[in-house]
Amino acid sequence: MNMRRRAGLTGAALAALAVPFLAPSTASAAPGWQHIGTSGFTYWSGGVYVSEPVESGGGGFQACVFSDAGSKWYQLYEYDPSNADEPIGGKRYQVEGGCETWDGIDAYADGDNNKAELFLRTDDGRAYKVDYYD
Repeated sequence: MNMRRRAGLTGAALAALAVPFLAPSTASAAPGWQHIGTSGFTYWSGGVYVSEPVESGGGGFQACVFSDAGSKWYQLYEYDPSNADEPIGGKRYQVEGGCETWDGIDAYADGDNNKAELFLRTDDGRAYKVDYYD
């Protein structure tokens, strides 16, 4: 193998090793989850940000948040235009985003579509995306 080819392979190998350290934090659902939507976050009030709601068929539900902030809380809510939004479980804490799973979402399915309309609230002003999975 000539020196030019060997140097090229060494440079490519070093670049491949560096990629994980340069990439922003990512979140990903485990296999078996069906992607049902993506949302950004908008400022709501009092230091709280909200995502857009997504329709879930019930059962298990997963939200994967993308952020580069330190420890922040996220809380799942059921959206209902005729009533106050209902929290599902308590606040969950993540460092630099991540995935959280909730079970029993079918208890929140209602309306003509028999779906649960779900969204996240958070104090994470640096969360830039959430992927939803059923």
